[in-house]
Amino acid sequence: MFLSPALGVDSTYEIIEDQGQPNGLAVRCTESGELYGTDVLAKPTAAQIESQHTGFVREVAAWLVANNGDPIREQRAVEVVRTTTLLDYTTEDLKDDVVWVRSNDLSARMNLLGRHLSADRREAIISMAGSIAAANGLNETDARFVELLGTGLGLDADAVTNIVMLAMNSGLSAA
Repeated sequence: MFLSPALGVDSTYEIIEDQGQPNGLAVRCTESGELYGTDVLAKPTAAQIESQHTGFVREVAAWLVANNGDPIREQRAVEVVRTTTLLDYTTEDLKDDVVWVRSNDLSARMNLLGRHLSADRREAIISMAGSIAAANGLNETDARFVELLGTGLGLDADAVTNIVMLAMNSGLSAA
């Protein structure tokens, strides 16, 4: 499977000989018949991006809970993750994710998503983080985390501030 540029969705492909390509090979989308250079296979599929997005939503929620484990914030985090990912996400899942984020770096996934998610989805992650943090008040550590999160996702600092303010004013937001 690969993300077919012609279709905008994942599709099967075949590798064919093509002397017009620098390496003599091309990728043919079996659905559209379009030809591409083999570099198209280096890009993540839509399914891979969706999986990365789901994992990152869980990690962001867990980080905000790890920073401030207030029960109201925990409840908001579970609600937001459930709404955003459509998973049957529980408080126990959140606790497992908190343990994971305490010893892992979120930057690799954040950088991947910053390159491959639409601006709307990147902004929605910031909105989600602001919504969780607002459950019991945004502290300085939360604000810095959300700012770094926005920067890592490739968003402008002023845009991040505006998104967080809207999220704090509106309550529950979904990424």
